[in-house]
Amino acid sequence: MENTESNYDIMARQAQERFLTFDQQPIIRKFQLRSDSESIYLSFSGSPYRISRSDGAIYCLDGSSARKAGFNEALSIYDMLCCPTESPSLSGIWESISSLGGIIGAGHSSSTMLSRRGLPFSGKTEQLSKACLSLGGRPASSGDVSFILPVFDFFPVWFQFWDGDDEFPPSIRFLWDRNTFQYLHYETLWYIMNHILDKLQSML
Repeated sequence: MENTESNYDIMARQAQERFLTFDQQPIIRKFQLRSDSESIYLSFSGSPYRISRSDGAIYCLDGSSARKAGFNEALSIYDMLCCPTESPSLSGIWESISSLGGIIGAGHSSSTMLSRRGLPFSGKTEQLSKACLSLGGRPASSGDVSFILPVFDFFPVWFQFWDGDDEFPPSIRFLWDRNTFQYLHYETLWYIMNHILDKLQSML
């Protein structure tokens, strides 16, 4: 039978297998997660999740029944929990993705990707603000809509949106803590941004 596993499926499976190679107790202690003999529990982007301790599968519990986490959710959670830093810490200083680690082309790529995502929010600043609040966001300054959103309970991101007008299209920016790479790899930031934007758009 032909293998129909996509590259996304392969990456998710490999991340799940890698998670199972870690001692789970230090992970639970490091991030102060709730757990029992069968599961580890955590919040991601304002929703509750459960990780099976036996096979590493991740389920979203936000709804009447659990659903298996999608690619962006799973890869973000696995990367955070498997971060190599013994005691990661937040600096409290916000920076753009292009300023975090000197990644060549990061600023251009971020601007291009986010410019495509702003249109669904145009003219909907009130609805967007309500969606941010429902995710547990805290209002902040800068932008027509500006919120500190909890990616995890212990790790936030700053979401900013400027609505468009006759001269300029709508604009989105994410700011990250200066120490973000103590927690996550660069590509994971894209998974998180896409997940947040998909979730906010679905709530309008």
